[in-house]
Order: sequence, then structure tokens, then C-alpha cells
Amino acid sequence: MSTCTCHKKKSAVGTLTVAGALALALALAVAVAGKAVLPDVQRYLRMRRM
Repeated sequence: MSTCTCHKKKSAVGTLTVAGALALALALAVAVAGKAVLPDVQRYLRMRRM
């Protein structure tokens, strides 16, 4: 096992990349779900206002 800092840096970058990819996937899922739900929510609000 080596204790060089370049390996630590690489693993930190890898962790950041994985976290970024997860955040991106989560944002994408939220956007898709929001797009699918938005018309229903608007219809529901319109019905409540009447």
C-alpha cells in the first residue's frame, strides 16, 4: 500500500465525479417527474379555484 498523495487526490476526484453524476441523475428524474405531474397539478388547482 502506497501513501502517495496523488492516489488520494484521484480517489477524491472519483468520489466527486460519482456524487456529481448522482446529483445530475436525481435532478433529471425530478425534472421528468415534475413535467409529468405539472399538468395534473395545474388542473387540480384550477378545479379548486372554481
